Amino acid sequence: MKKIFLVLVLLFLFAGCRAAEEKEKPELVESNTSLSTTSDITLAVKEGSITDTGLILLITNETSDTFTYGCEYGLEVKQDDQWYRLKIKVAVPAMAMILSEGPGNTDEFHVHWNKGDVSEGSYRIVKDVGKYTLVAEFVYDIPETENSSGSSSKSSSGSAVSGVYQYNPKTNEAEFIPEGDFYSGSSAGKSSKSKPPQKDG
Repeated sequence: MKKIFLVLVLLFLFAGCRAAEEKEKPELVESNTSLSTTSDITLAVKEGSITDTGLILLITNETSDTFTYGCEYGLEVKQDDQWYRLKIKVAVPAMAMILSEGPGNTDEFHVHWNKGDVSEGSYRIVKDVGKYTLVAEFVYDIPETENSSGSSSKSSSGSAVSGVYQYNPKTNEAEFIPEGDFYSGSSAGKSSKSKPPQKDG
């Protein structure tokens, strides 16, 4: 009798965990993004920067004007030739950054999502820079690795650290705060002018 009871408890726990996992999957909403047609400001994904927790965008200014932009961005996935916005839970500070005049001046902008928010497929980042709404498309593909038995399997081994940007009035810059430090109340971080901390591996 005790064995049957234990099996039932385990089944309920497993079902609860499965339901929680499904509930935490990002919600899809049909995209209504209205894009700007311009070659003056460009948005691109930095080569080799895509991981299972984010990527790096390159924002390039080819004009003689200066633009401001915030830390917000949208993440969209393509399904059946239609774009859908992923409603992911990522904290971003309400602050403005400056894209200096060109030609060719480039800022790096770090995009973060939670591990497991994205699966293999075609995506795009939507970002407002000044008066422009721009997109940068990319393909997320989990690399295959060969194990000791010689068979291949998919494995995701990202190097980016999840976190947020926070304005530091002393340096007048945005500091990158790792997720663990941010939620524990620590203000230790690195300037957004340098790359966020990277894990070895």
